[in-house]
Amino acid sequence: MAATAADQNTEVVITLGSLAFMDENRLAGLRTAKTTFANPQQFDRLARYHGLKSEWLLKASTDTWMSAPFANWSLDTQLAALPCPILVLHGDQDEYGSLAHPQRIRDRAGAGSEMFIISGGGHILHRDSQSEVIQRISAFLKRL
Repeated sequence: MAATAADQNTEVVITLGSLAFMDENRLAGLRTAKTTFANPQQFDRLARYHGLKSEWLLKASTDTWMSAPFANWSLDTQLAALPCPILVLHGDQDEYGSLAHPQRIRDRAGAGSEMFIISGGGHILHRDSQSEVIQRISAFLKRL
């Protein structure tokens, strides 16, 4: 997490659908993505967002996250070292991460952190729930 790197002057961190640790739900989502995007029509949907990098992105993300070195991965250490407040936004319909992820981010990040669960929001909150995301971010920043 870049916000914890030395010589950073980070004032706030905002997460949208961020995942904090590896769990079975996330692995299941990755397996589903791998299978779903094997279908050329579904892959074309992915390519609309990621262009020529789509095949590389899919393979790199699924193969990396499903590999043995990431079996026990988490952001716990980085979250504890955050020098600033964090706003955690997560959709209650996120297909890759359960509500345990935003709760863990908020709980580990410490003082000044806030969490909002967006009803009906999926993993891509800025697309699925754009107006609520903007409203929550604006309100959070005004309180700082």
